[in-house]
Amino acid sequence: PGARSILCVADRYADGRPDRRLPGIGRIARYARGEDYHVVIRARLGALAHELIRTYPGERFRPCIDTAPILEREHAERAGLGRIGKHTLLIAPDGIGTWVLLGVVVTSLELAPIRADGTIAAPLPNTDRLAPKAVRTPDESDPCGSCTRCIDACPTGAITPWSVDARRCISALTIEERGGIDAAFVGHTEDWIFGCDTCQEVCPHSQPTQRSRALGIHEAYQPSRSGFPLLEVLGWDETAWEAARLNGVLRRADPDMWRRNAALAAAHAIQSNDIPDELRSALMSTLTAIVADEGVAGHVRDVARAAINASNNK
Repeated sequence: PGARSILCVADRYADGRPDRRLPGIGRIARYARGEDYHVVIRARLGALAHELIRTYPGERFRPCIDTAPILEREHAERAGLGRIGKHTLLIAPDGIGTWVLLGVVVTSLELAPIRADGTIAAPLPNTDRLAPKAVRTPDESDPCGSCTRCIDACPTGAITPWSVDARRCISALTIEERGGIDAAFVGHTEDWIFGCDTCQEVCPHSQPTQRSRALGIHEAYQPSRSGFPLLEVLGWDETAWEAARLNGVLRRADPDMWRRNAALAAAHAIQSNDIPDELRSALMSTLTAIVADEGVAGHVRDVARAAINASNNK
């Protein structure tokens, strides 16, 4: 109640440098490689809100991240932070690209809107300190033009212009889907075991540049690891999952989900020509053991069985 304006922020968490992809390693999305972004952004927005309360006593400021029912991507576009691309991600200007996490501060303070060129429209009294200095944003035209790289590169065909089918998206399948996964996706999720960055990796706006590297990222987002060995994850039970000391983001997937996701990635690895024969054999043996173990969740065994079948039919 009483909300009159929204302050939008984009927090950069990666610079788009390509991963070094190793045989038998399942990758996790870049946003999950450092500290829990919920904790980081909430703290940074909280510090901003605290300073605003000191500057504007009597006004209210509520920090919100993606756990609140707010369309932060659409608000960020309207605020001039970037344009939404065909992959449905916000593309920030100046070489930053899509490697940003979004947050907002909802306030009772009335603020003048930002024009498309980033300038303030008729600043209101006592808000001069909040006026951005020469903010540059993409123009109002389509930021993608005829480019379809994200659509063409999506391993599961989840993307159509400005739309993503969550039923096919690897991020949704590996993080949001709690049970079984259709056998049709086995071997098509590539080496991703938590989330996916493929559409960002191929986006021209998100490629690393000399300037984007120089901008740096917050130390909390520095990656502690980029993935896990598939053989290790295939063996995770509750104890091993706890011992892995996953951050809050990665703990969104329970042990069964991790094993299921690793089975999907194992199918891709086994069918690849880039892994040693001994690793291929070890993955097949582990999948076979999972199928035979009645103590393993049924949906995990189903995916492991489908992975074996897909590999045998290569």
